[in-house]
Amino acid sequence: MITIPAKDIDIEIDASAWRIYEQSERLLPKLLVELLKGSNILEYHSDFGQPRGLPGNKLGIDYVRAIVAGYDPKGKCWRLGLHVSNRPEDDPRWVELAQWPPGPNQKFASEAQQAGRALAELVGCPLKVFGVKKLAESRPTGPLEDHQRKVINLNDVFRVVRDLKLPVTFEGVELAEGRGGNTVLRTSRQYDENQAGKITPGYRQCEIDSKK
Repeated sequence: MITIPAKDIDIEIDASAWRIYEQSERLLPKLLVELLKGSNILEYHSDFGQPRGLPGNKLGIDYVRAIVAGYDPKGKCWRLGLHVSNRPEDDPRWVELAQWPPGPNQKFASEAQQAGRALAELVGCPLKVFGVKKLAESRPTGPLEDHQRKVINLNDVFRVVRDLKLPVTFEGVELAEGRGGNTVLRTSRQYDENQAGKITPGYRQCEIDSKK
């Protein structure tokens, strides 16, 4: 289990759940938000949901269009939340779940994005990251290892795709069916945690719009 402290709350992540607890000295802190793996419901305490305009104490994840992690330049802090709308074609509204104490861009960037990636994986929706300030670093250009390129006929590609049945898994990468007829590409937890941002990308899931 991973615990990520934020402002006035703790985010707890394990293989089966994503939770927000109120920071407290009590032995059993107050549970504010919970999403269980395989569940289609985001549950939250009414005291948490009401100020954010969330109805009752439950929200179906079908209304969640994206998980958003971003650096607020005015407040100088990282924020994590949801883009929520009744229909996919409607403009989503922002619902904040957590924010971190004010500080430089890089101070809590890793924590906010890690919490966002884990939540996006459970919800099964894209993670949008804004306001990342990249550090200057020198990197080698070109391929990391020797390889040979092959020219593949486009008709051959179409023929293989027509016969392809999802999901397909290969060396820690999975291609599976997503919501709304889209396709989801995921990298395994093992690849992501060990080499995030170095050899593999700093995310575990991306959604491919099949119509485009």
